[in-house]
Amino acid sequence: MYYELILGGVFFALGTYLTICTVRTHSALVIKDMNWSTGRILFMVCAALSVVSIVTAGNMYGYIRFLATLFCIVAFMVNRDGVGERGVVTTGKVIPWSEVTAYDYQMLGKKFYVYFLVNRKGKGERDIAIPFDGKDKDKVTNYLKKVAGKKYRRMKKDDR
Repeated sequence: MYYELILGGVFFALGTYLTICTVRTHSALVIKDMNWSTGRILFMVCAALSVVSIVTAGNMYGYIRFLATLFCIVAFMVNRDGVGERGVVTTGKVIPWSEVTAYDYQMLGKKFYVYFLVNRKGKGERDIAIPFDGKDKDKVTNYLKKVAGKKYRRMKKDDR
């Protein structure tokens, strides 16, 4: 009983955080990432498992956990990554173009990946990969040339 309340509270808090991040970054996106990525598909599997678990719950606390889990999953599905005028949007945060030191891209199957090298003050350097739909390749590359053209650098090896 208590673990269902704890899980429900954790999922509700995470869902609330994701919703706040989505509201903050929604207007910053110009080009959004690929809608059905691996992470989103895994969250849909979690939603299906959560629906199965509601059948076995049978008490009010199980229903509360189910609703909180569903809220968290919907919040994650709505939260999007991408690029915009202000910078790279990932995991509910906008990373300004001034902190992006380089970018590269490659086509893998039907997905078009853009890799960003980010140097955040006090946090060091890290890579961010955002998958876009392959149909958006020209749109994304033209946009990146416009907003961060001089930062293009070959980082990944592939058969372009």
